Amino acid sequence: MNIDSINNRQNSSGEGQDIISYLPDFIIGQILSFLPTKQAVRTCVLSTRWIYRWRSITKVDFQDKDPSSNNRITKPAFQNFVHRVLHLNTSGIQSFSLSLSESHADMRVSKWISHVLNRGVREIYIDSKEKFDISSESLLKTPSLEVLVLKMMNYGAIKVPTFASLSHLTVLQLSGIIFTYDSSKCSPKLNFNFPTLRKYEVENCTWLNIKGVTFEVPLLQVLSIKHTREFITDETLTLIKFCTSHLKEFSYVGYSLQHSLLLHLSTIASANIHLIKGENEKNTAFLTCELLNQLSNKVERLTYKRSAQYWSAVSKSVPYNAYPNRVHALTDHLEFGRLTRLELGEVTGKVLMDFLLNTPSLKTLVFEVLCQFEEELPNYDKVPSCFISNLQLVNFGRYEGKYHELRFVQFVMENAQVLKRAIFTVGSNRHANIEIILSFKRRFIEFSFY
Repeated sequence: MNIDSINNRQNSSGEGQDIISYLPDFIIGQILSFLPTKQAVRTCVLSTRWIYRWRSITKVDFQDKDPSSNNRITKPAFQNFVHRVLHLNTSGIQSFSLSLSESHADMRVSKWISHVLNRGVREIYIDSKEKFDISSESLLKTPSLEVLVLKMMNYGAIKVPTFASLSHLTVLQLSGIIFTYDSSKCSPKLNFNFPTLRKYEVENCTWLNIKGVTFEVPLLQVLSIKHTREFITDETLTLIKFCTSHLKEFSYVGYSLQHSLLLHLSTIASANIHLIKGENEKNTAFLTCELLNQLSNKVERLTYKRSAQYWSAVSKSVPYNAYPNRVHALTDHLEFGRLTRLELGEVTGKVLMDFLLNTPSLKTLVFEVLCQFEEELPNYDKVPSCFISNLQLVNFGRYEGKYHELRFVQFVMENAQVLKRAIFTVGSNRHANIEIILSFKRRFIEFSFY
């Protein structure tokens, strides 16, 4: 076979041709948009037709630290690169991602944000390890915005307007944000209208010089609040209200808020409350009572974890200076008619019985440790209605064979008429404790030991 015939076969089969150069423009744009912007610019040298194609990418991703080598890019070079890409872009930027590991001038970063907002960006992701304040007034005024993610490791302040409406926003995730208002004016009430918001997640965020905040979020499905840092301030209490009817998941984890939280909802599928004891125990106790009262007769699955020592505090009436005419207690009006699953951490017998007597639809009970179960409890002689017709599974958590633990096992076995399964995590004296537990076993009940 001669060389000419080989070349003819390669040409007829497409071998040796620059296929990349003949890809449609929209496919080229899609390929480049999946890469970090710096890599996208470098990739354009693959084909002469691609040389300026980076100017039409719709997704930009800037990092001032090279993830492949952990080397920081010089600040002037990084800033010039961002400025050049943003101002030479010939198509609409749909997604803007900015990851900062060192400090940059607040005004410079705010200009970058304003630039993409003015171009109708749909998604913004900002992750900064250094503190900076965002002064872009259009951040909460751009109707095209669908996703807003701001994460500040060392906090950052944002001045907010008294009213904001984002008609397309579906995801709002904020971390380390301090919301402020012009301190020269009186403490205002803010109203945020996000009619399409599905997910609201905040971590270590707070409101200063603001009297109240109302979120109109009729389609909200996930509401998550996390406070892993205790933020203490002398500012007046901020009332935060969420108006929604489709909430599926609510989660509060961490220290107590410096604010009061109101949930205007009809039903909620799942709620998770895990509080950390802070300096102000009254704040924590008050938040507990407020949340449980608002979830009453609305939640289907509830997880609440707190130390047993703490239960003794919240079981008493807790006055709060912001509401001098209201007194709350954990056991006041404690009704959970919709609740089918209850999961607790360490719990006392009194609180456990209070829950059981007010959860007629309960099917699953889980707790980690039962610290007390006295015979002289006021409700000890009452059999919860869920024992008669609904309770099918009880996870007794860590079992050490203590007298009060054994007494509760006996109470459940004698009264839970439709119980199908019991689970134990047996500690010391495993063989002896299992033998004692099995002595209470009834037919048709499955026992599991771990």
